[in-house]
Amino acid sequence: LPRKALQAATDREAILQASLFGRGGIAYDHPIPSSDPVFNEACKPQGYDPVLAESLLEQAGYPNGIDLTLYTSTTGGGMVEMATVMKDRAEPAGIRIDIQVEPEDVYWSDVWMVKPFSTVFWGARLPDAALSIVYKSDAAWNEASYNNPRVDELIIQARGQLKLEDRKVTYAEIQCILVDEVPRILPVFRPVSLGMRNDVRGLEPMWDA
Repeated sequence: LPRKALQAATDREAILQASLFGRGGIAYDHPIPSSDPVFNEACKPQGYDPVLAESLLEQAGYPNGIDLTLYTSTTGGGMVEMATVMKDRAEPAGIRIDIQVEPEDVYWSDVWMVKPFSTVFWGARLPDAALSIVYKSDAAWNEASYNNPRVDELIIQARGQLKLEDRKVTYAEIQCILVDEVPRILPVFRPVSLGMRNDVRGLEPMWDA
């Protein structure tokens, strides 16, 4: 319930505006974007709802709210801004967030995978890689210490499915589980921007930015 409360207290639109200047896209607490053919439109978290978040905390035994420390850094563009919006928008729900900005040179060694609540950014990956390296229980970069045998099973199952329609069913179930259990909050996707001179032609961005 506390994770669901934090999910309900996440204002994705406000984070998109503050951290990415309104560019990029909204994410739904899993790494599969709406542009991917296996995206499941039927499974999305509720919108920003501090009243619901406060109610969920009370149900979980926190009638006076909770205090959290969110670690962040300037090592990734928009991370401090994202943390700041999270703090401001979560406060009406009784979620009091103290932001700790850590130095860039130690963030990935001393904070990421060490502290329980931190901001991160990831490069784009296809569904199998995006899920395998973070959500499988034995993944080296399982930053949420997530362990769900059904998700492990489904990730492996999708690898052997040759037909897109079969993979869509499998990935749809994974997305619903991740939205429901909230091991990580993914509020936005970064945009892929490419600058070039007027006399350059035929240049295309790499799919993984």
